[in-house]
Amino acid sequence: MQYDKLDNHLRTYRKKLGLTQREVSFLLGCHGGAKVSRYERTGRIPDLKTIFAFEAIFRKPARAPNTGSPRPWCGPFLNSW
Repeated sequence: MQYDKLDNHLRTYRKKLGLTQREVSFLLGCHGGAKVSRYERTGRIPDLKTIFAFEAIFRKPARAPNTGSPRPWCGPFLNSW
């Protein structure tokens, strides 16, 4: 199934924290940074467990409206459920 490539803020938050894709991948319990790259490009839809993990890593709720954008950081993911 194709999903619209809507903007998300995963990369922005990761960069603000000074983390690499590999480091976020480690925190998610994955190997390598490829999965995180696909999440950032909206090429992969995370499961709910992963969305909660992103909330913990970024210390932001999944529907944070204070990103400077009308969309939350994971809007394309939650909107596809």
